[in-house]
Amino acid sequence: MSSSGLNSGLFQQFYQYAELTDKAIIEATDSTSTSRRNREKLGNMLVELPRLRKTDISARLIWNLLTEEMNLREDEINSIGHSLLEQSADETAIDMLEKLAYVLAEEQEVIKSRQRSVIR
Repeated sequence: MSSSGLNSGLFQQFYQYAELTDKAIIEATDSTSTSRRNREKLGNMLVELPRLRKTDISARLIWNLLTEEMNLREDEINSIGHSLLEQSADETAIDMLEKLAYVLAEEQEVIKSRQRSVIR
């Protein structure tokens, strides 16, 4: 796979996770929202992440962002996931999700920068 193809694939993965995270934040903070689909999807992914990261490269990327960039421990990641699955997510979980959204946006910018430098 070419460098530009790899960067494009990484960008797409980070974009999808960022979009899911944004939608889950909206669902968790909007008291009038009856939709829980994105919260449940992200919550389940975070709960399963320790197992998924062993076989799924995109799960490993998210795991690395959470543990290395955000300095979260496995129990904290699990707690955030369970909080999303509950009726009302707590403020700590929302704060962590907002930080994750920010980190994902930063990673997308890094990848875009790499793509531009490959094109030149």
